[in-house]
Amino acid sequence: MLIFDKNVKKPLGGNSMEDIKLTITQEKREETIDKILELIEEEFRGIDITAIFTKRLLEDTIKTLENRCMETVLRFINK
Repeated sequence: MLIFDKNVKKPLGGNSMEDIKLTITQEKREETIDKILELIEEEFRGIDITAIFTKRLLEDTIKTLENRCMETVLRFINK
């Protein structure tokens, strides 16, 4: 089981710092990783995608996420 503990400013629009804890099982983590890899494979259907390409794509994804603001809730980033 993995536990992510992150201080988030105003997570629900409040005025105070609150701790948000997200607990996921190893199984859920693996399912999510599999879905991400399947999505990449589907997006590049017909092309033999290598692990190196996938790694670089995911690294770019992380950089983009960091640039868009690490403290922003994902549902707001993707709108």
